[in-house]
Amino acid sequence: MTTAQSTGPGVPATLAATWRTLTEATSRRTGSTLAALATVDPTGAPQVRSVILRACDPDRGTVAFATDVRSAKVHELRVEPRVAVTVYDDATGVQLRLAGRATVATDPEERRRRWAGFGAHTRRAYASPTPPGTPLAPDATTTAARVDEPDDAWFDRFAWVEVRVDAVDRLDVSADPQERVLLTRDGDAWTGGPVTP
Repeated sequence: MTTAQSTGPGVPATLAATWRTLTEATSRRTGSTLAALATVDPTGAPQVRSVILRACDPDRGTVAFATDVRSAKVHELRVEPRVAVTVYDDATGVQLRLAGRATVATDPEERRRRWAGFGAHTRRAYASPTPPGTPLAPDATTTAARVDEPDDAWFDRFAWVEVRVDAVDRLDVSADPQERVLLTRDGDAWTGGPVTP
């Protein structure tokens, strides 16, 4: 996604700032690394949870995160792939609201490549033999992780989710006056401009 394919006042600068923020958030911990992901459950009710942004590709206009394939969010995304992702970095005073379509990766090579980039601590998050949200026994305080299982069992529980961003709402509350820009994408072309914060 190049800024040459964008029109409107502030569009190239807003795109550059947005992807710079997301690239930094996925290459090191920043205030924008932890995102709120909004989905819709099968009853039509909104669901919001935190996810860690793990990758972004400015050229393709995507952000990605990892999750348990057995989670409710994966089921929700397969039924309704439209999502919203919001990050706010208190240090910079910038909020990014992204809207787009999520895809759960099915290519084994892509999943394996992403899995290989995780450390032992992250991989252990997939050691639970029971799906997320499963009620615990009355005397249990946590699920017993199966650390004796082979890595392949954990990998089978891992999902890689990529969101193709189709809209950006960037609000800078540190500016005086505050600045807000709305952008939408049609194919590879971005349009939009400043709006009232």
